[in-house]
Amino acid sequence: MQCKKALLWMMVNLVAMTGSVRADQLHVLAAGSLREVIAEIGRRYQIQTGVEVRADFGPSGVLHERIANGEKADLFASADMGHPLKLAADGLAMRVDMFTRNALCAFACPKVGLTLTNFLDRLLDPAVRLGTSTPRADPAGDYAWLVFHRADGVHPGAFLILDQKA
Repeated sequence: MQCKKALLWMMVNLVAMTGSVRADQLHVLAAGSLREVIAEIGRRYQIQTGVEVRADFGPSGVLHERIANGEKADLFASADMGHPLKLAADGLAMRVDMFTRNALCAFACPKVGLTLTNFLDRLLDPAVRLGTSTPRADPAGDYAWLVFHRADGVHPGAFLILDQKA
């Protein structure tokens, strides 16, 4: 609920702060993980203001590139802070506010027998396949590679194994 209130607040302030927003439409680029909440907030925002919210969803890194390459967006809701901060540093964003946080999770089929105590051993097991999001295109991929680097501190050589498996 806090996330919804924060995003609605950001949309309202965005319309009030910038002259580039069209009176009849607000263009939002948002991380795929925010699809449901952005759709609901957009629906409520349109009811309250009469302004249509058009949202496109995808990996934050890909959306960042679209904006960096000239696509106009009134609001960019990213899955991490790096992409919006880079846009602001490059003069392509007016303001950056954190409104929520993500958590990285791992899951496996029951036959893998994944537990908190055997997590790294199971990931390193050659018989276990590993899938992740794409680094640089999707923050979840970036987070996974951070975990791989941390794993290397516990088990030297783990990063190379995990990097090749993923």
